[in-house]
Amino acid sequence: MFQKTQKGLWHYNGLHLIFYGNSSVSKTDLENFFGHKLCSLHQTHSDIAVEAFCDEELKGDAHFSDRPGEGLLIKTADCIPLLMSDVQNGYAFAIHAGWRGVAQKILESSLDTFFSSHLFEAPPRWTAYLGPHIHHQSFEVGTDVANEILNSIKDQDRIAYQTPHPTEKNKVFVDLNKVMRRQLLENSITNIEDVTVDTFTSPEFASYRRDKGSKHRNWSLIYKPRGDFQSKKWSEFLDTSY
Repeated sequence: MFQKTQKGLWHYNGLHLIFYGNSSVSKTDLENFFGHKLCSLHQTHSDIAVEAFCDEELKGDAHFSDRPGEGLLIKTADCIPLLMSDVQNGYAFAIHAGWRGVAQKILESSLDTFFSSHLFEAPPRWTAYLGPHIHHQSFEVGTDVANEILNSIKDQDRIAYQTPHPTEKNKVFVDLNKVMRRQLLENSITNIEDVTVDTFTSPEFASYRRDKGSKHRNWSLIYKPRGDFQSKKWSEFLDTSY
């Protein structure tokens, strides 16, 4: 479903463009392509969700909009960039879900914020897209962090979401992807697409752990075009070298 290009992975579902950029793409590059400012956040690893506002960076880790041309950006470097498209009502969500956000159930908090201010004749039909993030075999954490993450789901079979460290008894490998999938299902979101890219083992994507604190980031975008989606122009942009 997703098309791989020089600058990342993308898919157009007929309503929203879903794009997972690699470390070669900046926010400025994307804004130059679309010809206007895109919405981004001052991310703090919180569970705060806000309605998108492009004139300034609001504090939070999730934002939503149904307005055409109002692209929603998230930046990550191992955390999960979760983009969601509601084909029923036209809304888009962009969520930055690191392990802290997952532990705080940012998905559930975001949906609570969303539904507290929006009423629909027909319930949203979300498709959730899981972008490049650190995968199970690369995500080594202490048992205290693992417990915080696993406390966010109702499933009591914790063995299914982690594997022991081969040499250190106080460390495990946690399957953050599987935990997020469980949270999606617990919130009645069953249509889930995954690009299956591990940032830690994919050198074209930024990885905070692999690159030891590098400031490089991956920009993810969900965008509702104002008119017809120009797929040829977009493809040319993604395959052009700087």
